[in-house]
Amino acid sequence: MKKSTSKTKSTTKVAAKAVSTPVVATVSRSTNSRKGASYKKLSIPQKLEIITSRKRRGDNQVIAAELNVTPTYVSGVVNGRHQNTKIVNRMYDKVRGRKVVA
Repeated sequence: MKKSTSKTKSTTKVAAKAVSTPVVATVSRSTNSRKGASYKKLSIPQKLEIITSRKRRGDNQVIAAELNVTPTYVSGVVNGRHQNTKIVNRMYDKVRGRKVVA
């Protein structure tokens, strides 16, 4: 006599994982805006990296005079010891159009 063997295969369903895509914020163009005004918003650490690569002598003095703070405090913000978005944004606007200094 032969034994009959039957094998059953179990099937498991794997649920698909939700993939989160990074959100890129853009500024929409309106009728009275500059040409090519769409840009990606940068975080504070990204701005600080750009600032440190393009900063020139005297920039801390100028920003400190504009915002009525000490140049030492501005230097501390640029070097990451203090946090102040107003100083970071003003400094970023100042160095934005410059080439990277080697």
